[in-house]
Amino acid sequence: VAGWPSAPISLTVEGGRYYPAVATGGPPIFMNLPDASTLSGTNAKLLFSGGNVSSASIKPDLDGSGYFTIKALATVVLPAAAVNPGKTTLTLTNASGAFTGTFTLSDPDPTSTVAKPKPAVVRKVTFQGVVVPNSLTAGDVYDGKGYGYFMLPMLPSVTPPTTATTSPTLSGLVILESKTN
Repeated sequence: VAGWPSAPISLTVEGGRYYPAVATGGPPIFMNLPDASTLSGTNAKLLFSGGNVSSASIKPDLDGSGYFTIKALATVVLPAAAVNPGKTTLTLTNASGAFTGTFTLSDPDPTSTVAKPKPAVVRKVTFQGVVVPNSLTAGDVYDGKGYGYFMLPMLPSVTPPTTATTSPTLSGLVILESKTN
């Protein structure tokens, strides 16, 4: 196949059976996260990369001052708007380990001929993923990390001429993990 090396590609596969959080007899918090009260009130972070998301004027990541909390089973408590400028949302499905959410980017339109302030191009993006158990954590079948993707439309361009609806769309990675990772 054109573009692929002729030699075999080595892959490392990781994962295992997903075990949900349970009220009794197992970990009480999604992904076996530590109790947030032991970590300055937060225990999780959400990171986005690729898809040209790093060039956006708003960062959708929930890390640093925007760490957030996952409480009993899979209840999400997001940070205040001041530390969540991308209006990032997150919904967890404890039974399957799936997660979904959205974030919103607002950037000046690079094709606009209007003087400052340039009109904004608003892009609302959906992401989704699933928790992959860490098969390397001996004896802890509940330990894991969430991996997923998002599709981000690029900003319009003058050359080649595109609009907010005709710009190419790029894919990116989303990671859900303990804030201690």
